[in-house]
Amino acid sequence: MKKFLLLSVVLFFVQNLGFSMIPPEYMIEDINNSKIKSPAIVKKVKTIKNYKGNRTQKVTFEGLYQNAGVIYEGTCHNFKSILPWNIPMLGSKFYYPKKGERVYVTIYSNGGAITSLVNMDENFEKRIQKTPSEIKFDSSGAYFEK
Repeated sequence: MKKFLLLSVVLFFVQNLGFSMIPPEYMIEDINNSKIKSPAIVKKVKTIKNYKGNRTQKVTFEGLYQNAGVIYEGTCHNFKSILPWNIPMLGSKFYYPKKGERVYVTIYSNGGAITSLVNMDENFEKRIQKTPSEIKFDSSGAYFEK
Protein backbone atom coordinates (compact mmCIF):
# COMPACT_ATOMS: atom_id res chain seq x y z
CA MET A 1 0.00 0.00 0.00
CA LYS A 2 2.84 2.39 0.87
CA LYS A 3 4.52 1.73 -2.48
CA PHE A 4 1.28 2.43 -4.34
CA LEU A 5 0.77 5.69 -2.43
CA LEU A 6 4.36 6.79 -3.06
CA LEU A 7 4.10 5.91 -6.76
CA SER A 8 0.82 7.86 -7.02
CA VAL A 9 2.38 10.95 -5.43
CA VAL A 10 5.44 10.76 -7.71
CA LEU A 11 3.28 10.35 -10.83
CA PHE A 12 1.10 13.29 -9.78
CA PHE A 13 4.14 15.59 -9.53
CA VAL A 14 5.69 14.31 -12.77
CA GLN A 15 2.40 14.82 -14.60
CA ASN A 16 2.01 18.37 -13.26
CA LEU A 17 5.58 19.25 -14.19
CA GLY A 18 4.96 17.98 -17.71
CA PHE A 19 1.87 20.14 -18.09
CA SER A 20 3.70 23.15 -16.74
CA MET A 21 6.27 23.15 -19.53
CA ILE A 22 5.97 26.02 -21.97
CA PRO A 23 6.94 24.90 -25.48
CA PRO A 24 10.23 26.54 -26.60
CA GLU A 25 8.64 27.91 -29.77
CA TYR A 26 6.17 29.96 -27.69
CA MET A 27 8.97 31.25 -25.50
CA ILE A 28 10.98 32.33 -28.56
CA GLU A 29 7.87 33.96 -30.07
CA ASP A 30 7.31 35.93 -26.83
CA ILE A 31 10.94 37.08 -26.83
CA ASN A 32 10.86 38.08 -30.51
CA ASN A 33 7.60 40.01 -30.01
CA SER A 34 8.95 41.86 -26.97
CA LYS A 35 9.06 45.62 -27.42
CA ILE A 36 12.01 46.01 -25.02
CA LYS A 37 15.32 44.22 -25.62
CA SER A 38 18.12 45.82 -23.67
CA PRO A 39 21.28 45.35 -21.66
CA ALA A 40 20.44 46.73 -18.22
CA ILE A 41 21.21 46.82 -14.54
CA VAL A 42 18.61 45.70 -12.01
CA LYS A 43 17.81 48.77 -9.93
CA LYS A 44 14.93 47.54 -7.76
CA VAL A 45 13.06 44.30 -7.07
CA LYS A 46 9.76 44.43 -5.21
CA THR A 47 7.46 41.52 -4.37
CA ILE A 48 3.93 42.59 -5.27
CA LYS A 49 2.19 39.27 -4.66
CA ASN A 50 3.21 36.30 -2.53
CA TYR A 51 1.09 33.19 -2.27
CA LYS A 52 2.76 30.30 -0.46
CA GLY A 53 6.13 31.04 -2.02
CA ASN A 54 4.76 31.69 -5.52
CA ARG A 55 5.82 35.30 -5.90
CA THR A 56 5.12 37.97 -8.48
CA GLN A 57 7.79 40.64 -8.55
CA LYS A 58 7.99 44.07 -10.14
CA VAL A 59 11.51 44.74 -11.38
CA THR A 60 12.96 48.12 -12.33
CA PHE A 61 15.85 48.17 -14.82
CA GLU A 62 18.11 50.95 -16.03
CA GLY A 63 19.36 50.52 -19.59
CA LEU A 64 23.06 50.32 -20.37
CA TYR A 65 25.20 51.34 -23.38
CA GLN A 66 22.96 52.47 -26.25
CA ASN A 67 20.00 52.59 -23.82
CA ALA A 68 21.89 54.28 -20.97
CA GLY A 69 19.65 55.97 -18.45
CA VAL A 70 16.38 54.60 -19.87
CA ILE A 71 14.18 53.08 -17.14
CA TYR A 72 12.16 49.92 -17.80
CA GLU A 73 9.82 47.96 -15.59
CA GLY A 74 8.67 44.39 -15.91
CA THR A 75 7.01 41.70 -13.86
CA CYS A 76 8.13 38.14 -13.29
CA HIS A 77 7.29 35.08 -11.27
CA ASN A 78 9.57 33.11 -9.03
CA PHE A 79 9.25 30.45 -6.43
CA LYS A 80 10.65 30.41 -2.95
CA SER A 81 9.45 27.98 -0.34
CA ILE A 82 10.83 26.02 2.56
CA LEU A 83 7.89 23.61 2.55
CA PRO A 84 8.29 20.59 0.25
CA TRP A 85 4.60 20.36 -0.69
CA ASN A 86 4.30 23.86 -2.14
CA ILE A 87 4.78 23.59 -5.88
CA PRO A 88 5.39 26.43 -8.35
CA MET A 89 2.55 27.94 -10.38
CA LEU A 90 2.00 25.83 -13.44
CA GLY A 91 2.77 27.28 -16.84
CA SER A 92 5.00 30.11 -15.63
CA LYS A 93 8.57 31.08 -16.46
CA PHE A 94 10.63 31.85 -13.39
CA TYR A 95 13.26 34.56 -13.01
CA TYR A 96 15.24 35.51 -9.91
CA PRO A 97 16.57 39.05 -10.46
CA LYS A 98 18.76 40.65 -7.80
CA LYS A 99 19.48 44.32 -7.32
CA GLY A 100 22.78 45.33 -8.96
CA GLU A 101 22.90 42.46 -11.48
CA ARG A 102 23.88 43.30 -15.04
CA VAL A 103 21.46 41.52 -17.35
CA TYR A 104 20.11 41.37 -20.85
CA VAL A 105 16.35 41.62 -20.47
CA THR A 106 13.43 41.33 -22.83
CA ILE A 107 10.07 42.67 -21.71
CA TYR A 108 6.85 42.32 -23.67
CA SER A 109 6.09 46.02 -23.11
CA ASN A 110 7.12 48.52 -20.45
CA GLY A 111 5.47 47.37 -17.22
CA GLY A 112 4.54 44.03 -18.78
CA ALA A 113 5.88 40.53 -18.46
CA ILE A 114 9.59 39.79 -18.55
CA THR A 115 10.03 37.33 -21.40
CA SER A 116 13.72 36.56 -20.79
CA LEU A 117 16.45 37.53 -18.36
CA VAL A 118 20.10 36.57 -18.87
CA ASN A 119 22.98 37.55 -16.59
CA MET A 120 25.77 39.18 -18.58
CA ASP A 121 29.38 38.15 -18.03
CA GLU A 122 32.36 40.24 -19.11
CA ASN A 123 32.58 38.58 -22.53
CA PHE A 124 28.87 39.10 -23.20
CA GLU A 125 29.18 42.79 -22.29
CA LYS A 126 32.15 43.28 -24.61
CA ARG A 127 30.27 41.67 -27.48
CA ILE A 128 27.09 43.66 -26.87
CA GLN A 129 29.10 46.87 -27.03
CA LYS A 130 31.05 45.91 -30.19
CA THR A 131 28.46 43.99 -32.21
CA PRO A 132 24.94 44.33 -30.80
CA SER A 133 23.47 43.23 -34.15
CA GLU A 134 24.95 39.72 -33.64
CA ILE A 135 22.80 38.95 -30.60
CA LYS A 136 20.55 35.92 -31.01
CA PHE A 137 17.66 34.54 -28.98
CA ASP A 138 16.55 31.07 -28.03
CA SER A 139 14.03 29.87 -25.46
CA SER A 140 16.38 30.75 -22.58
CA GLY A 141 17.09 34.30 -23.77
CA ALA A 142 19.86 36.28 -25.42
CA TYR A 143 23.19 34.76 -26.46
CA PHE A 144 26.08 35.18 -28.86
CA GLU A 145 27.39 32.36 -31.00
CA LYS A 146 30.93 31.35 -30.06
